[in-house]
Amino acid sequence: MPLRSGKKYKKCHLEKDQAAERAELTSVAAKRAAAEQAQSKATREAFEASQALDAASNAVVDLVHAGQLDEAERAARELLERYPEVPDGHERLGMVYEARGDHPRAADCYRKVIEFIERIRVTLIRSTNNSCFPKSIHGHELTFRTAAAVG
Repeated sequence: MPLRSGKKYKKCHLEKDQAAERAELTSVAAKRAAAEQAQSKATREAFEASQALDAASNAVVDLVHAGQLDEAERAARELLERYPEVPDGHERLGMVYEARGDHPRAADCYRKVIEFIERIRVTLIRSTNNSCFPKSIHGHELTFRTAAAVG
C-alpha cells in the first residue's frame, strides 16, 4: 500500500488544518466578542446605578435647601436602605439633622461617614500594599470639615 505522500493527500490535509484553524479563530473571536459585550453591559449598568445614586443623593440636598426636612429625612433614610455600600445616606441624613439644628445627631452621622471611608481606605491599603490614599472620596472632604465644625 502506498504511503500517500502525494500532492493530493497533502492538499487535503492542508485544507483540513486550515479549516480547523479558521474554526478555532472564529470560536476565539466569538468568545472575545461575548466577553466584551458582557463587560460593556456591566459598565453600562454600573454607570446607570451610579446615576441613580447621584440623583437620589442630590434629591436630599434639594429638599434640605427647599426646607422640606421631613421629606429630606425620608429620602435620606431611603438612600441608606437602597445604597448601604456607600456613605452618602449617612452624609445626607447628617445634613438633615444639621439643618434642623440637631448637631449631636448630625455629628454622629458624619462620624459614620468618616468611619465608612476609613474602612474603605484600610481595605484599599491592604489590597494594594500602598499607603497612598486621596484626601477626598466622591466629594467627602467637605464632610470632614463639617463633622469637625459640628462635633
